[in-house]
Amino acid sequence: MNRLATATAFLAMLLLADVALAQGKFIPGARPPAAGERPAAPAAPVRYEPDKLRSALLGLVPPRLMLGGVSVENDRGTVSGTAKAQALVSDFLRAIDRAGDFQRAELRSIRMAGDQYEFDIGLQIACVHGPAKSGPRLCNPPPGKSNTVHRCKVNGTVTFQATPCAPGQDA
Repeated sequence: MNRLATATAFLAMLLLADVALAQGKFIPGARPPAAGERPAAPAAPVRYEPDKLRSALLGLVPPRLMLGGVSVENDRGTVSGTAKAQALVSDFLRAIDRAGDFQRAELRSIRMAGDQYEFDIGLQIACVHGPAKSGPRLCNPPPGKSNTVHRCKVNGTVTFQATPCAPGQDA
């Protein structure tokens, strides 16, 4: 093959890869399926409950900011509400960014309505350990980490430890 044909083939391959990437059909570094191999089926989208999203966000809301509507579609959430000042909306966005369950929080709109601001925020839910199957949590906690503290009495002294108390040492 001459150089012109090689360069043309290479440019065509780059163009096809660029189109596939733009359409979301190409993952950089992914190996294409071998001849006769079936590509892996895409994972089913994760479903999150709006009430759990609202509960997770309520702990992040600064005073004088009120949450309005909360909606969820797959792993994207939309939150609307009102605040007395723009700085409160900014504080709320920073709190969402610091929380481990969310990514890419973005202010979609904000406008003055009377004496307060109405806002819409879009965010991506990023549960590293999957969505919680039950209970009020939005995401599963990391495995193997225990927040349990045991109060024990050892030789007449009360101690606090991560492991359960030995028999007869409960305080």
